[in-house]
Parts: sequence; structure tokens; C-alpha cells
Amino acid sequence: MRTADQDNDPIVASVFADHWIERPGYWTSRHKGATSWLVILTLGGVGRFVHREGNFDTKRGDVVLMRPKRLHEYGIAPGQTEWDFLWVHFHIRQHWLNLLQWTIEGPGMMRERLSEAELGDVVKALQDSMEAKKAPGRHSDAMALNHLERALILIASRSALSQTPKLDSRIRTAIGHMRRDLTQLMSIGDLARAAGLSESRFAHLFSQETGVSPRKYLEQLRLERSKQLLELTDLTIREIAHSLGYASEFYFSQRFQAEFAERPSVFRIRVRGRQESP
Repeated sequence: MRTADQDNDPIVASVFADHWIERPGYWTSRHKGATSWLVILTLGGVGRFVHREGNFDTKRGDVVLMRPKRLHEYGIAPGQTEWDFLWVHFHIRQHWLNLLQWTIEGPGMMRERLSEAELGDVVKALQDSMEAKKAPGRHSDAMALNHLERALILIASRSALSQTPKLDSRIRTAIGHMRRDLTQLMSIGDLARAAGLSESRFAHLFSQETGVSPRKYLEQLRLERSKQLLELTDLTIREIAHSLGYASEFYFSQRFQAEFAERPSVFRIRVRGRQESP
């Protein structure tokens, strides 16, 4: 039986992954979490995950994502004879942030459920990442990260479909167009062409489907991305504003406060303080 040291923080340069089959008694506790992100994909048996508000069990096809610096508590579920799972510790690239918007299970923990077909594709990508990491050569890390990104894209695609199943396909296309480049303030004409609709029909259908105008929806996407950047990166507020297409740090701060009722600097201090609390 393999056991994890209490509160150990795995040393992760870029990607650190493996495939384990554990027996009764296996349990990992990291009360302060890890400095890396962690994905655990269950292939067989049942795993149990604990967060600060409760717990949940995982079975074949369940993939769990844990944020850095949050409680890590998981292991084989009671009454099970084994737990078969893949795990990956990794540090994110900035452009991966939109791939990590999974269904929230509790503080610091998210989960998606994959079909058998989806599971096969994700397992292949993760196995390719592990093999690339072990390969000799100076590009092994880059190859491992590329395969991991492929797995995250597959999971994110499944997550996006599960969370927006009722949206008109043309509106989903327009939203995808927005997400691809949040720095651009796209015109109604650009989005309507992407959706294959006239401008008037597109504007009406978009508001009908989402409850807000296209321009407001795009701003919400940009501001939600800014929250991720404030929490998970060390970019300055000026750099974040510029990366999301805002003309100035002052205007970005105005829009952020109007949407979330606090300044970006206050938000960053608050969420980072919460991560460090026991």
C-alpha cells in the first residue's frame, strides 16, 4: 500500500504524472494543498475526495481538478478493494485558464464526468504526456505539456457542452468566436457573420438566449478572465488590463468595480488571503 506524507508538496517543474492502482488504506492529506494544479482521473474502483464543505465519490470516467493552495484530501473510498487512477500535477500556461472552468464540487475542487468514448481520448492524451515526459531530449517537457493541453481541451469541450446544452448552436458559435480572442472588442457584424445571421436577427437571438446583449456578454467574459488572472498569476493590474484589450488600467478598474463591487487590487488581496488560510 502506498501512503502520502502529510502536507508534502510535490516538486513539479512542468508536469509530474503517473498511473496508480491503490488498495484499502490509501489516503493523501495536504491541508495547504500544493503549489501546482492536480488532475485525478478515475479508471476503476471508487475514490473519495474531501473538501471544506463535504465530500464526494468518483467512479470510472470521473475526472477531478484541484486548485493550488487548497485542501487536498483524497483516497480509496470505504468498502472498496482498489482504486485505479491517473494523476497529473502541473503548472498552467496563461492561455489554459479558460480550459479550467469545470463544474464546481466544493471549495478548490471541480469535477467532470466523461463518457466511455471521451474517456478513451483523454486517457490517450494523458498517457502520451507521461511518455513524452520520460523521453530523453531537451523538448520532453514541451511535448508533455502539449499532450496535457490536448487532454484539457477535450475535457473543457465536454464541460462547455454540458453547461450550455440549451443554447442555440449559432449563439454557441458566436460565443466560441468571442472566447478565442478576448482582447478584441468585436462588432455585432463580426459576430453575426460568425453565426451566419443578419445583425438584427443575431442581436435579438443572442439577447433571447443569454439574457444580455452581445457586448455585455463579451465584457462579462473579459472580467471573469481578469479574476482568474488576478488570482492565479503575478501579472500587474496594468498588464491584465492590456492583455484583455482595455485601453487603460483606470477604465478596467472602473468596469471591474461596477461588475463585482470591489477594486481589482482588493479582490486579489481577498482571494489570495483566503487561499492561505488554514
